[in-house]
Amino acid sequence: MDDIVATAVPEPATVPAPTPPQVADVVVEPATAVAVAPPTEPRVAKPASGPTVPEGSLPTNATLSYDVKGRAKGFNYSAGGTLSWQQTGNTYKADLEISAFLLGSFQRISTGLITEQGLVPQRFVDRRRNNEKTAVFDRDAGVIRYSKKTPDAALLPGAQDQLSVMLQLAGLLNARQQLVEGDVISVPVSSDSDAEVWRFEIGAVETLRLPAGDVTARRLIRQPRKPNDKTVEVWLAPNLGRLPVRMRLTEPNGDFMDQLLEDMPEMVSEPNPAQENPKAVP
Repeated sequence: MDDIVATAVPEPATVPAPTPPQVADVVVEPATAVAVAPPTEPRVAKPASGPTVPEGSLPTNATLSYDVKGRAKGFNYSAGGTLSWQQTGNTYKADLEISAFLLGSFQRISTGLITEQGLVPQRFVDRRRNNEKTAVFDRDAGVIRYSKKTPDAALLPGAQDQLSVMLQLAGLLNARQQLVEGDVISVPVSSDSDAEVWRFEIGAVETLRLPAGDVTARRLIRQPRKPNDKTVEVWLAPNLGRLPVRMRLTEPNGDFMDQLLEDMPEMVSEPNPAQENPKAVP
């Protein structure tokens, strides 16, 4: 299967000098400015609480349809997928469902609150055929409780689940448009059975040729840090409020699932998207 064509957009030739590190309320490891000397270790702004996501920074309500390509246990497959993203008052619900012939379907649902920290998950559900696992974010006790007799995990500030993190990243980038290629955002992320910190490196702005057409999006990637870690890649589109127009998960054995935006949703462009508009691509 051929990979989706992505044209990297060059960064401006002039790179401003780095500013002194500031204490921020989200863990961000800034990129080092371009220089003749080898890059130094990235600076880290360490928070005392979760990130701040001002009101209006999260993407507008939308339903996204995906053309899904993948490989499981050595077999290639095609599937359809839908992500429903809804905000109602101070609550949210994200519902991702993918259905593949012969492989069955799976569904992930994240529900919770919307606060000045952005998304605050309360419950995460992972359904695969007849099997359902849950993670409950118990903030009073400071733990994440799992079903299937899995031990609890510590509930860290700014913690997300594996679905909400994609939308929280969108809110963070909308709120912090000064973030640039090479910066790293660290977010505690819970699956249906454990939790760990994911480090997303901000990549280049690219023009993706998707089933929905050419879409400008910024790539973020979480590289594996342990032998069994997945590689997680997400492309967030400025003109769609930085909703994910492509999401790709790659297993250590090479199996993968690639979700590609199939149709353009009807929604309003986010404020000031021009900062990441690419140059014209021939």
